[in-house]
Amino acid sequence: MVEFTVTLDRYECHMVELVVDDWIKTDKARGVWNSTKDPLKLRQTMGAQMGFAKLFNCYMAWDRKYSFYDHFLTLWIEGECVKKTVDVKYTGHQNGMLCADLETKGRGVCDLYALMVGLYPTFTFKGCIPGELFIREENVKTVFGKPAYAIDQKVLSMEFFF
Repeated sequence: MVEFTVTLDRYECHMVELVVDDWIKTDKARGVWNSTKDPLKLRQTMGAQMGFAKLFNCYMAWDRKYSFYDHFLTLWIEGECVKKTVDVKYTGHQNGMLCADLETKGRGVCDLYALMVGLYPTFTFKGCIPGELFIREENVKTVFGKPAYAIDQKVLSMEFFF
């Protein structure tokens, strides 16, 4: 398995902090902020997304006003701009699985699901899988006491990207 590791520089970390602060303010203003949400976990998640964008030269959808579940990244593949929806998932567990809640199917399946592992500000890309292969009944497992789509890192690949 090919892995790529990236460390965010101080400017990228500052951008992550600004975006997380803005997300919290926007969610509170919209009345959808849940006080059980952990700002540190949001920073980890946003940091992983920023790391993915840095590794693969793609543009992130930063704006939280549309939907928490908009994952539009513009990918450059062989010099060509390709619009794909990519849901970048994060875990702090080195051998952690790629997981998505069951509501994912109802919100719309993304083109790709990618897994980043690490601790802010350093992350490792573990691979990705197309949504139609990931969001399936056979991938439903109990994760941390609740059902979720979950798949082992061994199934992930860089090949799905191209």
